[in-house]
Amino acid sequence: MVSGDAAFISPSGNLVCWLDEVGAECTALIRNWPMAPSMPDCTRAKQPNTASFRVSEWAYVGCTRFVTGNTAIIGSSHPVPQWYDPNRDSIVAAADGSGWKGYALAYGQTVRSGVSECSVAETGVSCRDTASGHGFTLSKTSVDIH
Repeated sequence: MVSGDAAFISPSGNLVCWLDEVGAECTALIRNWPMAPSMPDCTRAKQPNTASFRVSEWAYVGCTRFVTGNTAIIGSSHPVPQWYDPNRDSIVAAADGSGWKGYALAYGQTVRSGVSECSVAETGVSCRDTASGHGFTLSKTSVDIH
């Protein structure tokens, strides 16, 4: 359990996530799942690649706000994350070729802040509101809202 916000990148370098006591958001830097027919905050240039939830609300898919990546970047204004264990976790390059590196939460690990919880698996990242059960699973190939 961490206090405040936490951010991480998946070991693959493709999924960037941020969570706090009342919600979570993950962005797929590269994705090959289809765009939903109607997404008002998205444009052709800005394709949907982010899943989010806030406490007591259903999860949803939308376009990147890139709040997520800012706090996971090495050298950003944020210190080393509370969850980071250099004996277990790693530092990886972002999969989109942008050149930035981030703190990667190891496969099989979970980070929690308040009611928000995210777990990393080789198949993707799952985040949920532990009180309501609402959340999402995001990967390069799919997004599932539950």
